[in-house]
Amino acid sequence: MQTSLDTHSRLESKVNPMKRTSTRSTKLLNDARQFVVSAKPRQGLAVVELAILLPILMTVCFGTLEVCNRLFLRQTAAVAAYEGARLAARRTVTQSQVEARCVALLQGRRIVGGQVLITPSGNALATLPTSGQLTVQITIPIAGNTPVSYVLNSTGSVTATAVMLRE
Repeated sequence: MQTSLDTHSRLESKVNPMKRTSTRSTKLLNDARQFVVSAKPRQGLAVVELAILLPILMTVCFGTLEVCNRLFLRQTAAVAAYEGARLAARRTVTQSQVEARCVALLQGRRIVGGQVLITPSGNALATLPTSGQLTVQITIPIAGNTPVSYVLNSTGSVTATAVMLRE
């Protein structure tokens, strides 16, 4: 036998569909509260993860900067050597003009302590016959030309060589 209370609750759920979802809402709210309560111990875990991963990320970051700087030095040496060899291949150019051009290119890129070696040197360059081989070698020290050196060793140098035939 049905009571008037059962009939009333059935009618109310048909008339008010929100009545049915109130138990779902309550369940979702309880789940959310449980998540918020259980998130507090995770904050400590995040700090530990940061403490472990931050040095690794910093090493990767600074290592990338240093590798890019080494690539810049190598490219600068290659460009200066090529430009010097191209200039030295002309018949009317002297060794001092070639050296000045190479040094100007290095200074334009803020390279300190770069060395230029031209082979053949001195009067031999002036008397080099047509189709004679000439070499321009640029050496850049790493130590004075790296802003950061946390990961890679800052000793040594970068060398580039360009070989051309006299015109």
